[in-house]
Amino acid sequence: MTTVVVAPHPDDEVLGCTAVLHRSNVTVIHVTDGVPPWTPAGERDALHATRRAECLAAWRSLGSTVQPVELGFGDLGAWRSVPEIADSLAAALDSTTDTANITDTADTTDIYVPAFQRGHPDHDATHLAAALARERLGRRPAVTWWVYGLYGFDSGRHLRFGWLPDQYGPIDVRAEEAPTLEAKADALRKHTSQVWPDSALDLWIQTPVAEHYAPLPRDWARLPDLVTLPSYYEEELGFGEHGASTSIVEKEFRRAVDPVAP
Repeated sequence: MTTVVVAPHPDDEVLGCTAVLHRSNVTVIHVTDGVPPWTPAGERDALHATRRAECLAAWRSLGSTVQPVELGFGDLGAWRSVPEIADSLAAALDSTTDTANITDTADTTDIYVPAFQRGHPDHDATHLAAALARERLGRRPAVTWWVYGLYGFDSGRHLRFGWLPDQYGPIDVRAEEAPTLEAKADALRKHTSQVWPDSALDLWIQTPVAEHYAPLPRDWARLPDLVTLPSYYEEELGFGEHGASTSIVEKEFRRAVDPVAP
């Protein structure tokens, strides 16, 4: 069986998919380079190299054998490029998994993509791009598509890890046993450039929770249902200072889903 994890940033595959990575052979596709737009020009290459090295250390700690693929889109810019990411992702999946000609039902592919949770615009952009990529690839019976939870917000503005919106049921809960949670915390700590007080990784480490997975719905384009979830794009890490307000991001998403949308 072939397993692919599509991660918006270098570290998201560990934050959302440790149960998939743990002691497994996996292809990890990073959509963005993990270098935020506020990084000084002279430090961008070094940070990119650091984040890649952190991934390698995290994968080793999980006993994972990973084939990495980098699409190279800009961190905090994925929401501007959903159709382009969909094209790149479809091409990467087509070359990574020879799913078009599979006839033996024992040869299967599982593809994991982040859920639409309105916690981070790049996460949600990756979800929409993956759904579009599935359309571009066409129906392939040997391929199963999953969503995994990263984080979103509840009505009380509390960050919720793993949790998936009701639209994704039925939910498959994994990585809930203490040894796996400890292994995940150890792997997250390898991402030292991303673990600072009250960062997303630090908050998960403080309060470990199980991972939630669900099938990627065929009627994935129910964007009006999904945008009823609370969103704080512009408040998280100063996203608003870089143009990622909720209204602007959602307008781009609607255009990606329906190119003739206003």
